[in-house]
Amino acid sequence: MQKKRGVILRKSIVLLILIIFFLFGWYSNHKYTRTFGELKGIGYGEKDSPANRISDDQILVYNSMVILNISGVEWAKYTDTKSMDPLLDDTVNGLEVRPESEEDIVVGDVIVYQPKWTQGLLAHRVISKGQDEQGTYYTVKGDNSKDADPEKVRFNQIQGVLVGVLY
Repeated sequence: MQKKRGVILRKSIVLLILIIFFLFGWYSNHKYTRTFGELKGIGYGEKDSPANRISDDQILVYNSMVILNISGVEWAKYTDTKSMDPLLDDTVNGLEVRPESEEDIVVGDVIVYQPKWTQGLLAHRVISKGQDEQGTYYTVKGDNSKDADPEKVRFNQIQGVLVGVLY
């Protein structure tokens, strides 16, 4: 009986040590992966998804071709600034549509806009939408950027909304 208790005690201690190692490993992985990601500006957690602008019946798939029945679509190429990796870089073909109203833009959309603080167009994700004394504005940020862009984006600056990415 005494010998049996000793075996059970040893097995219990081994099991307890394994549980402690598991919890320590899980905690370390969670803490340091998150810290590394934050240092790299990646950020974790789910991002808002863009609005669904293309319905299933607009996508026609055949053996020899694919047809996207979208009116007002424009083909776009991008500069590889790394701010929207892995979604966009210089090898990607984008499909964009021009929004008709402020309500067409939702948090999660990737918009192409003309910033006031730099030359050329930028493609960044809408992370918030608000109102101020000048009307509706959008806060945008590159998926790999640590901070949001330095200006409130107005609807008249927006050239397009990304609706498709072809690799």
